Amino acid sequence: MKSYFIFLFLYLSQNFYFSYEHRCGADLIKKKPFIIPENKFKRRLNSEFTPIKIKIDYTRLKIEVKGNINYFKERFSNIAMYLSSLLSVQHINVGLNDDLVKECTNISENNVGTWLYENDLVLFPYINENFDDDILAAAAPCLILNNYRPVGGFIEINKNVLSNTKRDIDAYFDMLLLHEISHILGFHPSFFEGLDLMSKETINGYEYTFINSPKVVEKARIHFNCPNIKGIQLEDQGGEGSVGSHWEARYMLGDYMISTDYSEVVISDITLAFFEDMGFYKANYYTGGLFRFGKNQGCSFLEDKCIKSGEINFPNEFCAEPNNPFCGSSHLSRGICNIGRYDEEIDSRYRYFEDDKIGGYFSSANYCPVSYTSSTEYNYYIYDYNYPAHCKYGKLLYSSVGEVIGGNSLCFESSLVPSTNFITPTLQSVCYEIQCNKFKKEIIIKIDESKVVCPGERTTLTNIDGFTGSIECPEYNLVCSSEIPCNNMIDCINKKSTSIRSTYLYLEGNILGRNDFFILFLLYLLLI
Repeated sequence: MKSYFIFLFLYLSQNFYFSYEHRCGADLIKKKPFIIPENKFKRRLNSEFTPIKIKIDYTRLKIEVKGNINYFKERFSNIAMYLSSLLSVQHINVGLNDDLVKECTNISENNVGTWLYENDLVLFPYINENFDDDILAAAAPCLILNNYRPVGGFIEINKNVLSNTKRDIDAYFDMLLLHEISHILGFHPSFFEGLDLMSKETINGYEYTFINSPKVVEKARIHFNCPNIKGIQLEDQGGEGSVGSHWEARYMLGDYMISTDYSEVVISDITLAFFEDMGFYKANYYTGGLFRFGKNQGCSFLEDKCIKSGEINFPNEFCAEPNNPFCGSSHLSRGICNIGRYDEEIDSRYRYFEDDKIGGYFSSANYCPVSYTSSTEYNYYIYDYNYPAHCKYGKLLYSSVGEVIGGNSLCFESSLVPSTNFITPTLQSVCYEIQCNKFKKEIIIKIDESKVVCPGERTTLTNIDGFTGSIECPEYNLVCSSEIPCNNMIDCINKKSTSIRSTYLYLEGNILGRNDFFILFLLYLLLI
């Protein structure tokens, strides 16, 4: 994997699995960012944090893109808007000139000198004709202040992106750009080291790198329910660029800042905490609660192996039966248990089975078997969708048993078939439309005109009136974790920016509905 963000369509060697993966290539870009002299900028008297304003120079895209570049402009503009809802900064006046701009690109529009008087970050996207087919984009900061705050960066886009016309290209490209720009904003080893946000630790003879900044540790302790956390490990596999530049997927699978694309891509509070720990940003912590990998699993999740002696330690995250239907840990995407045989022996640190060549195909998660998408089911759709298995915007496959793809759908391992339907029950990963009953802590699953009620705990339901087969119910607090449901990380950012003004009160990452706040206010009046 490479580190200033990149996407790869990797078809794994076996026919059972496929994955659309991005590889980050920060280390492919050897040029270090230019430090702007102190006499070129000054802080405004007003130290208030305001939504980050991003300026995008499309000059090179206009020259290099043969045809209409409006799509690129639309996606970049949307991500700039999303980031302004996500991060706030203290504005700093920075004077630019042609020499400084050349640190980012050799081509620029006129009047660049005032861009950083009016904005907080300038981006220069362009097409790279020389990328390998497995690299779709790369990005790097090119202008930073002497306190390591980035104010300029460039994004190189593989020409192959121009030919991606899949049905969910908007969600895919938004994720790519958000990851890329996040590297520019600070998620990169040069910032880790320069701002003293990381530590190294030797464990059993191997050196690992951790982000140990205060807010990251605080949010990680809450998420994993582990008071002993001293930091979150960075990726230690994948080759140049991936190592040390992203979260370790074994612990942060699904967060958008892991090195390899995954069908469940969300923003975690832990990543937002990292940006706050840089000292330049304030973050809006409404993520919709979509990051659920390892949630409330305790310190053992971080310390123990995912599988011991064939026994699964954490059944929501890991599996042990090859090809069995298995939803992603956030239940946003369908999949199967992705265990297979490698040509060579797996590193002894990451062996969980008697055969030294058997392990999870998603190697970035330290070869732990996790949910992956089955090409046997999606073979005819991989050219139509980037994420065909996603329950929010993927491909509808099981309409005959009540599957629904949409904003209120989640994945369940189910063999349920209506009694009036003469289909043989077969266990599958199925997307059902759901509602959360917060008073009874129940998950209400809509299947055609019927409803199936899952209790609050993880359990298997059988003998359901009107159905044959069974369904695996997840914990209520795992999947019903948000007062405002959202489809993906971008949707969550949008809903945060609107709801904060009209619907919900946000206090230290907690969410209170208007009715809840009114009740608390009445209690307060009674107490005084």
